[in-house]
Amino acid sequence: MSGGHFNIDTHLIGDDMEGEWRDEEINELFHDLFCAELWNGRYGGLASALDYWLASDVSEEVYREYVHKFKEKWFNRTKEDRVEFYCAKLQEKCDELKGELVG
Repeated sequence: MSGGHFNIDTHLIGDDMEGEWRDEEINELFHDLFCAELWNGRYGGLASALDYWLASDVSEEVYREYVHKFKEKWFNRTKEDRVEFYCAKLQEKCDELKGELVG
């Protein structure tokens, strides 16, 4: 492992701020983003999973697996809800680009 793409220790962010949010849900969300164990004793949560993927230390598939688990836990949307969300985002972008082209 190279140490990551961003050249930061995301777990150090967690060391300083974990449990300090004065709100249990935010504490847990922060833990999952910056502190949770990933694999083989590596910590740093979803942020580190991204860091390792961008540094080519893990595959995109591994990163996407962690994204999926995170979203499944924190975003109470069904797969169909998520598809609808992204379709709406794509339509917004299409409308924006069409407006730029047509003027």
